[in-house]
Amino acid sequence: MCGRFVAATSTDRLLQFFGAVRSERLTEAATEAVLTGPRAYNIAPTAVVRIVVGGSAGRTIDLARWGLEPWPTTKRRPGYVNARSEGIEERPAFRGAYRHRRCIVPADGFYEWSGPTGGRRQPFLLARPDGSPMAFAGIWEPPPRTGAGGPATCAILTCPANEEVRPVHDRMPVLLARTDWDTWLAPTPAGAAQAHLLVPASRGSLTVRPVHPAVGNVRSTGAGLLDPYEPEVDGGQLPIG
Repeated sequence: MCGRFVAATSTDRLLQFFGAVRSERLTEAATEAVLTGPRAYNIAPTAVVRIVVGGSAGRTIDLARWGLEPWPTTKRRPGYVNARSEGIEERPAFRGAYRHRRCIVPADGFYEWSGPTGGRRQPFLLARPDGSPMAFAGIWEPPPRTGAGGPATCAILTCPANEEVRPVHDRMPVLLARTDWDTWLAPTPAGAAQAHLLVPASRGSLTVRPVHPAVGNVRSTGAGLLDPYEPEVDGGQLPIG
């Protein structure tokens, strides 16, 4: 699963990177300060994040709360953070959004933990080798309460881990290549073209390095969480697997 990630890149940079326009919700400077401030380095479920959506006029960057609440129900709290890509077209909670409301969740990296259950677990940061933003495959739903002005809610799709991620965790977010963005965001119902994208990222597409255990506390924030960290080791090995 993906339960914590980093998304501190400025909205202006994301607009350029994704070739998108800004939604009305993203026009306030105060909103930008929250989105890219200290909490952006340790995003947890229920946080408001940026998403890229498609449309007849092109791509738009908007806001959504992380934790999908299938519309029109209001009973799911805090919402589905992840959606397994395997069989997603058949699951009642996800099939409507997958078919009609796909999005991209921009991220600078994501955290996973490794180590024995109930023991000391070491967090790792997984990111692009060149530091560029990632494009998580996502799905979204309209605001869950009738008459609400927003934001929408979203979930990140996951798939089996690739070679880099597997020593740390058995699953990872679905990462979309630039050439696949239009296919994923197409307004047409999901079909074979979208299903073919729900695969692990190619070998060499991610770097993996340990970060400070403070990441495990949702109250821990700030760019310092990404600083180089040398964990204590037992027997000369990191707690991987």
